[in-house]
Amino acid sequence: MSSENIKKQRKEGGKLQWFLFVIVIPSIFAITLALIVLTVAGYNVFQISANIGNQIPIVSNFIGNDKEKLEQERTNLLATIDDQEQQISNLQQELEAKDEEINRLNEQVQQLQQQLDEESQNQKQREELLSNVSESFTQIEAGQAAQIIQNLTDESALLILEKLPADQRGAVLAAMNPEKAAQLTQAFLSPGE
Repeated sequence: MSSENIKKQRKEGGKLQWFLFVIVIPSIFAITLALIVLTVAGYNVFQISANIGNQIPIVSNFIGNDKEKLEQERTNLLATIDDQEQQISNLQQELEAKDEEINRLNEQVQQLQQQLDEESQNQKQREELLSNVSESFTQIEAGQAAQIIQNLTDESALLILEKLPADQRGAVLAAMNPEKAAQLTQAFLSPGE
């Protein structure tokens, strides 16, 4: 029995070996040789087989159509690039608008600084002039100063009286018309009203 099993196994093994050596290996060799010959001849065998495979209904599902996928991906990437270029353009416009706004505000600051400097200079000149005028009133008699100050506007009269020393201020107010002196004293005591 064991010799029969061995013969059976040899026959089965012999059929498998025969199939491999007679059909499979020569087929692989022939296909490889054909691929090499066609490739040397200038044919792209893989592209041709992919085209044929795409035409066969069931096989076309297994063979991916990379060209369509690549074209779709390219379209998506181009759309993304367009969107990003639009965003860049919008941001550049915003940046230019902000730069213009900064320049405009800087010019406004410079103008205001110049006005402030001019106003400060004018204020200094007024202070010097007022000091000079007040100094002049210290040289005049109180009666004459009172007559002159009575004829000035209340604002000017207050500015001059403010610069005079207290004893001279009292003498000038005493020499004035009592109503005008009272009005100036009241305004002097409550500035800004």
